[in-house]
Amino acid sequence: MTDSESGAAAVPAEVTPLTVSVAAGADPVQDAAELTALSSSLASRGQATDAVTAEQAADGVLAGLTPDTTALAGYWQALGDYQFNLAVRLWDVQRDPDAVAAARQSIGAYRRSAEMPDGDVVYCAAELNALSGYLATHGHGDEAVAAEQAAVAVLKILQTITAHTDVYWAGRITDGSTSARGFPDFAAVTVSEGHSLICSDWQRVGYGALLDLLSTPTAGDGVTPMSLAAADVIGFELNGDSPAPSGGWESCTWEFSDGATTLSVAWNEAAHNPDGSAVTRDRHVLANGSVSATAYGEFFSVPATAISGNVVSFLLIRIRDEIDVTSPRFTVTVRGVPAVPGFQEATPDPDAVGFLVHPTPVPVPAVESFFSSAGYCP
Repeated sequence: MTDSESGAAAVPAEVTPLTVSVAAGADPVQDAAELTALSSSLASRGQATDAVTAEQAADGVLAGLTPDTTALAGYWQALGDYQFNLAVRLWDVQRDPDAVAAARQSIGAYRRSAEMPDGDVVYCAAELNALSGYLATHGHGDEAVAAEQAAVAVLKILQTITAHTDVYWAGRITDGSTSARGFPDFAAVTVSEGHSLICSDWQRVGYGALLDLLSTPTAGDGVTPMSLAAADVIGFELNGDSPAPSGGWESCTWEFSDGATTLSVAWNEAAHNPDGSAVTRDRHVLANGSVSATAYGEFFSVPATAISGNVVSFLLIRIRDEIDVTSPRFTVTVRGVPAVPGFQEATPDPDAVGFLVHPTPVPVPAVESFFSSAGYCP
């Protein structure tokens, strides 16, 4: 029996236990996922009104969360998905104004997700394109255009980031070593406890596809377009035949100064502490991973005879909120830390350290004015 035949609008029996479990302290993300799966199942059985109720419950669970600040891209993407699903369910029961309101919220959420350092730009653009199709089908041409323009704006972020990146490599090492100076060249210097590498006098080199090198690591984190765009400092170290347990750099402390402010960022190579607990990553570190020495050498045009080892590791660090990397007094210090037997070798071999400058994305005025006037961002 369908909703129209029964006339019932009561909460489906399957929804109540899930909403109660959230109130009792269960995992809200899992319950939201179960509610949206239930909504899909109800819709497939012709229970359109019940499907709306379940999807509204899922959306309410997620919207009521205080998102983890380290996982905002996933939060906004999930919210975009749930609002998109809700819009579809509302159209199924001819609640057009409510469906359009949910679609607007979905557009804003996808944009927010795509703008995060770890946002999935391609996924968000694809969903915005699909949502545009739904809006057009239901006679909302202006909103359909806005969704499509949002998809274009999101992809423009990807296009801009992947087109060109300037790296300012350290031109001077204050300990007098010529290693780790300039662009990557497999001439590394070991930093251990009591030793430091102080980098300054930056020299610009432009690269056309740095993301291609970093997005498919052999270990550790894959770099997304937005995480590259959010990063200010990049460091490469030679890691012999294998990366540290975390998939990339060995332990050290990074210190940044612009002449007025100093910032210290601790990096721990271990995935777990000696007591078995997970290592907490400093919030400034956006990505830590490794690429093959061959790929690294080829990208930076290093002669094959100079390439050594199998693994080169990278770190991406964001400091722009506290340090001005464009200051003529900007310096980076990589400082050695004590080793912890069995957990931290703490002897990184930096090959190159630099700061990043990205092109400014071309604005899309029609999109920005539409969003600011219509309140599309949640």
